[in-house]
Amino acid sequence: MENSPSPSVASLSSSLVLEERKQELEELLASLPKEKSFAGSGVTLYQDFWCPAMLLQNVISFQNHFQAHDQDIILASKPKSGTTWLKAIIFTIVNRTQFSLSSTPLLTKISHELVPFFEFKVYENNEIPDLTSMSSPRLFSTHVPYASLPKSIQESECRIVYDGHWKNLWTSFVKERKHLDPSGVISLGIGRRALKTQTKFSFSNMRI
Repeated sequence: MENSPSPSVASLSSSLVLEERKQELEELLASLPKEKSFAGSGVTLYQDFWCPAMLLQNVISFQNHFQAHDQDIILASKPKSGTTWLKAIIFTIVNRTQFSLSSTPLLTKISHELVPFFEFKVYENNEIPDLTSMSSPRLFSTHVPYASLPKSIQESECRIVYDGHWKNLWTSFVKERKHLDPSGVISLGIGRRALKTQTKFSFSNMRI
């Protein structure tokens, strides 16, 4: 019978794997096109969308590690499109039997805490979070285009909520804010997918 590797050997092996992945990620980041955004910060062209450089490692960690549940509800939106309000509305609807208007957590917390962004919060600092304690349905949000979402989201029965009234808002500043979805990959990707899988998507008509 073979002996199991000692804890020190297993720890060394794990460290080597992490170091290899870190090096691969650094090589990938170095190979991608880069520009300055309207705010002066760096953006990187990754999978056909301009991603803030400081968030790219979080996005990749999200892609590699998130496992969707069929009951999950994910708000997919463009930046500056009323996401804060939509989060509050979704949280209230989902939890309407659990909280009254006088006891809702929205009175003491902002909606971003209750419906966290994958790339800003859940996978902050490229960490792999433990999401097992979250109650169902789990609520999340993202600005990542549909084609770049994890396969587990695309292949599961989870719901994606999308706001359908962004065209005029987007046209007004797309030239200045190219890193926020220059080619419309967020809306285009979701639109194409929705035609194929209509039961997976919900569209909001909220105007801002």
